[in-house]
Amino acid sequence: MWTLDPPAVRMARTQVRTALSRKTAPPIYTLSNAEWIAIKDLYALYETQQGQPISGLKPAVLKGCEQTLHDCYSQIQIGGRLEKLRGRLLTGASECPLCGYGDPTTLDHYLPRSKYKALAIYPRNLIPACQPCNRKKGTAAPKGNKGFIHAYYENLPDHWNDEPFLHAKVSYTRGTLRVIFSISHPTLSSQTVERLRYQFEKLELNTRYAAPINNFLFSQKVALLGFTGKDAAKLRCAYLKTVSEQWARDFGLNDWRAAFLRGLMLCSQFCKMPDAYFKNPKRR
Repeated sequence: MWTLDPPAVRMARTQVRTALSRKTAPPIYTLSNAEWIAIKDLYALYETQQGQPISGLKPAVLKGCEQTLHDCYSQIQIGGRLEKLRGRLLTGASECPLCGYGDPTTLDHYLPRSKYKALAIYPRNLIPACQPCNRKKGTAAPKGNKGFIHAYYENLPDHWNDEPFLHAKVSYTRGTLRVIFSISHPTLSSQTVERLRYQFEKLELNTRYAAPINNFLFSQKVALLGFTGKDAAKLRCAYLKTVSEQWARDFGLNDWRAAFLRGLMLCSQFCKMPDAYFKNPKRR
């Protein structure tokens, strides 16, 4: 699970104007001065709240135009007047930040568009996500411990030498790996830990990671089977430790692959006899 650099929002109100405009006809809706001010204040409040819901994010003064602003999201789709914004947001993540492996081809509204209509095209309410994660997340707004972390605002430990919150317990029997991920951390707030757990369970990642784990581990096959002799197990363990640390540096401390490697290096049975795992890749 990742966090992302927040997208620029200096053009956010210009993007509203673009979404409402039409080339050969009057604007879809002409915002009043009071509505423009309310949109400016709304976006500022979203920043102050770091995307967390309060009643002020549904201002009464925008009641008359909120459905129009809701419908402006269609302009972010391919062929719309804000198509370039869509492209910039999607290229902000090479992989889905919710699962860490899916292709981010969709935009998820962190605060649901159906309830926070005036935020429908605010860039920092739009999170790149793969289709499976977007569907599984649903349209519920975060509340207490039940909710997703905000990929643009959450302050999570990510230096490779920090304490991770994502852990993997790996067991190995007769050529079969069993990997169970869990979330815990000594200093993160209880709400943050509970939200991370909620997100992990809601997205069914312990189940969904099975296939990418297999593909990832096969990418390490040549190296792991290259160690021979009486010290082979010890060398494999050392190799996995080195790779886990490098992966954490390159892709984040809590990337699922870094967590998996940390767990795998502690699995003595795999380090002793990995050969059985690699015998038949087609069955997995």
